[in-house]
Amino acid sequence: AELVREGQQPALGEVAIVVQDNLQGAGIGTVLLRCLAHMALAAGFLTLQAYMLPENRAMQEVVRKLGMPYTTAYQAGDLEMRVQLATFGATAP
Repeated sequence: AELVREGQQPALGEVAIVVQDNLQGAGIGTVLLRCLAHMALAAGFLTLQAYMLPENRAMQEVVRKLGMPYTTAYQAGDLEMRVQLATFGATAP
């Protein structure tokens, strides 16, 4: 899992998560994204973005499970999901 600050937009962080094939579906991606969201808040990020293949429904569900407002857009064949973190710390364990 990785969290990188976008140089042009200091309150925007890009996340990337890779879970080994045989461990997918066990909730590891959800736990990792929640950890990254907590770290992002502590570092002053307001928004997280993640790029994924449009057919990667599992990762889309991981983002939705955060329970935060999000937007989607398509860029160069990838799906971009942006999550607003404003209330994450108040609502997530």
